[in-house]
Amino acid sequence: MALNRAAVFLAISMAPHTVECKRINKVSGVMDLNASANCSGGAFHFNLGGRLLGFTVADSTSDSGDISTDCPATARNPSGHAVFRCHGSGRWMLVSEGCSHVEGGECGAGNFQVAFGGHRQVFSLTPTPAGTDAKVPCQFGPYTAGEVTFRCSSSGIWQMGGNNCQLGSSAPSGSVEEAPPACSAGSFPLAFGGTRATYQMPYGQVDQQIDQACAFGDFNQGQMSFRCSANGRWTLAGNDCRRTGECGHTEYSLVMHEYNHSFILNRASSGTRISRPCVFGEHTVGEVFFRCVEGDWTALPDGECLKPDQCPAQVIDHDLGWIQTDVGKAGDTVVRTCDFGQLSEGNVNLQCRDGAWQVFSHDCHEPILPEGMMCRARNASFSRIVLGMWTTAEEQQMEVTFQLPLAPQGVSRLPCMVEGFVGEVSFMCHNDGEWILLRTPGSNSCHRTNFREWEDYYLSGKAEGWIP
Repeated sequence: MALNRAAVFLAISMAPHTVECKRINKVSGVMDLNASANCSGGAFHFNLGGRLLGFTVADSTSDSGDISTDCPATARNPSGHAVFRCHGSGRWMLVSEGCSHVEGGECGAGNFQVAFGGHRQVFSLTPTPAGTDAKVPCQFGPYTAGEVTFRCSSSGIWQMGGNNCQLGSSAPSGSVEEAPPACSAGSFPLAFGGTRATYQMPYGQVDQQIDQACAFGDFNQGQMSFRCSANGRWTLAGNDCRRTGECGHTEYSLVMHEYNHSFILNRASSGTRISRPCVFGEHTVGEVFFRCVEGDWTALPDGECLKPDQCPAQVIDHDLGWIQTDVGKAGDTVVRTCDFGQLSEGNVNLQCRDGAWQVFSHDCHEPILPEGMMCRARNASFSRIVLGMWTTAEEQQMEVTFQLPLAPQGVSRLPCMVEGFVGEVSFMCHNDGEWILLRTPGSNSCHRTNFREWEDYYLSGKAEGWIP
């Protein structure tokens, strides 16, 4: 008996419901509509009510009848069911769907950066009911007439509605036809720091920029920037995603010597200190410094930028000691008073040469001694093992400092200066003006005593000039 043949089998399905469940195995160019066919079970996804919903069906045959499946319970599709049928061709067909697509709700507050006429502006939108428009005055440099329209879709997603911006403020609102969107709404998957995230993009116009919060695990601070390119596709324009406490990729503007320059600072952890070369007109020598402080880059005050022939403000490590200088230009000469311990009289002469301060002369010297005096007052330190005043190994290396007085030639005696010891230590002032510690028998009478005697010795004034 000849097989029944169907000339053509038409299947009409709209784009949001299209899915290929199974290929038709054609033995010939003829399809047997009377024969029973098997449809494999699986998961199917359909774009219903502005949301991608998933349905699961079991294995079935074409003569099993329609199969009803509950709709996934989501905020906008809380109830209902969809009906599937296993067709004689071995394909699953969506017969009908009764998922309740809840309209309404609102679009949340957000910031959107939009470009127009070579000017950029960030618009802050407040929560707006779904299905309505938010109109904001144009603020693109000289383009201040007209409005920018943002549409809150029925699914609660902001979409760019266009603008009628014009030069000046005399043109009536709505006098220019709004430009149609150039970039389609859709998903934009990204990976950052080993974590994936998908961003939902609205409809947009060419050169429009949208900023969205970073959502990559620990990298949840900062924003991702997307731009609608001329080819009608959303592209990644940049990001400053970072961990909490980190500083993001930043263009830091700094003014110095009446020049403004922007420095590119990369992402860094809190406390990081970095430097950048000076670029302020003729002032190109030196560096400026920045530190990451609790998520924000801060310019530090210790940066200094000079002209090539200038000398910086600095502390010079000279054989005499430390010398403080200020900024100077080539050939400048400065004089500093000597202040180097015993060398406390006279002057130091410095000159700015080849971008650095140099000491070219000085007459630093000690003060002239009063008549009859031979040795100058100074401090002298000795270890307790040398002085013989110790009871433990740890105390042996401890130092004791004596304040030697201005004195004539001869012997001076000073109290022991160690808690628990009483007596005197002898020092000799030689005729060459040098002090030495006497270590001859009887020159050191310091000895250990009890607390009462030690307290009486020092507090009664016998050890004048020292209070333990």
